Amino acid sequence: MSAMQDIVAERRLKRMWRVVRNGLPSVGRYRRYIVILAPVIAGIWVLTAVYLVAMPRSYTSQFSLILPGSGIGSSINVESIGQAQGSSNSAFASPTLSPTENYKQLLTADVTLRAAARIAHENEDRFPAPTIKLVDQTNLISISITARIAGPWRCSRRLSRNCRPCARTKPKSARKPI
Repeated sequence: MSAMQDIVAERRLKRMWRVVRNGLPSVGRYRRYIVILAPVIAGIWVLTAVYLVAMPRSYTSQFSLILPGSGIGSSINVESIGQAQGSSNSAFASPTLSPTENYKQLLTADVTLRAAARIAHENEDRFPAPTIKLVDQTNLISISITARIAGPWRCSRRLSRNCRPCARTKPKSARKPI
């Protein structure tokens, strides 16, 4: 060890020995700490509470789609018979049509949004339009939908076919019998 490290280690030992010999610092010192730190901590908590109460809630759902490629093909070569080939072209193989732009138009179409609102049991006029980002030079589409209120489906069976909105979200007159 160097001389400086020896000095630092000796100081630490002296401080620890002082705590062992004399006990912890006086109560007045702790009181000073509390008087100084309590308003700072309270201010942080108040700012956090104001933020949580004042900021509007928003819920965002994000997902990505991978579009199909240009198609599939297969080839077989049998030695004594010959060669056989089969291929299937995709509708997206055309260089004149952009599949990502087509899907973007389909996802933002009024008919699609109205159908999605009906499936989600939402008002068609208030259903949020998705934000669609096309990833350059790929077949990926990133989609995000942001709403100000949580949807009416709070149950864990949401993805099952027979899931209905929870009874708390609709008045009795609007519910259908099972």
